[in-house]
Formats: sequence, C-alpha cells, structure tokens
Amino acid sequence: MNLKPFDLEKALAGEPVVTRDGRTVQEVIAFKTPSSKYPVMVLIEGAITGRGRNGRFFMNSDTPHSGDLFMLGKETIVYVNLYQYPNSNLPIFAGTYVSKEEAERFAEREKEHSMYPAASVLCTSHPITIQS
Repeated sequence: MNLKPFDLEKALAGEPVVTRDGRTVQEVIAFKTPSSKYPVMVLIEGAITGRGRNGRFFMNSDTPHSGDLFMLGKETIVYVNLYQYPNSNLPIFAGTYVSKEEAERFAEREKEHSMYPAASVLCTSHPITIQS
C-alpha cells in the first residue's frame, strides 16, 4: 500500500483516505470551529471517531498510531517484456504495455516478425507496479 501524508483538503474533496493499518475511511468531515476537541470526524468500518486536522489519532503527539490517517497513493500496473538480440550490438530491450494481453501480443509479434530472427523473449508480461 502506498501511503502519502494526510491532506485534509484532498480528503474533503473525496480523494481516498486510509488508516496506518490499512482500513478504508468512508467519510471525512471537518468542523469549522477551531476549539473543537476533534475538529475532524471520520467514518471507519461503521464507527465515527475524531482526529486532529493533521489526521493524527493523538492530536498533540508524534507517536504513531494504527488509526493515523493517510492519503492513499495511486498505483499503476504496467507489463514488461524483456528481449535479447543475440549476435547484435543491441543490449537487452524492454517494452512496456498497459495490459497483460497487449504484452503477450507484442511478444508473439516480436518472435514472428523481428528484424532479428534469433531474438529471444526473456520475459513476457511481467507486472510492475508504479506508485505515485
């Protein structure tokens, strides 16, 4: 899981929020009154609990807690084919594709129609997760 620091504005705008231990936050509400003991209320697994504006379970402490809030970073999966062209000056070549099917289709095409007939497909449709 790719955790980013909690951002109240993004959370209120609907971006995904989770706890440090991976529970999904269904809803985030922020009170405007600065004197509220817990200015942020969250709904987690059917229970409403309070947090500080910084998303911390213990508002005035840096002590980590399983209930601290984080933004859930985005993950993108790409599929990689690795090729090696024997008897050439070309290094190992990698192609990236948006789906497993596309990677497999290109690997087959490379085997059949390569300008280097002896090209070896070393790896086909290996998934790689890119976190942002």
